[in-house]
Amino acid sequence: MAPIPSRLPEATLSLISAAERRYKHIAEVEIPELRKCIGPLSVQQALAEDVRESTITLTQQIEVCLLNMPAHHALVSIRYS
Repeated sequence: MAPIPSRLPEATLSLISAAERRYKHIAEVEIPELRKCIGPLSVQQALAEDVRESTITLTQQIEVCLLNMPAHHALVSIRYS
């Protein structure tokens, strides 16, 4: 069965895609890199700060996505994610 086409505007789909890429990068690159780091402390702190900044940016991207979605789509996305 073919996928159901999205009713979201292309700009919103692009925002969602960017947020998904950032999440994947945080989960697959930044956090594992921080976990593997054994020092020195300054390197660990810098990596932790990178993760913090990336998660703040991701949060902002998600907020923008939700603001750009029609109300019904936003509620469905939140409920089923």
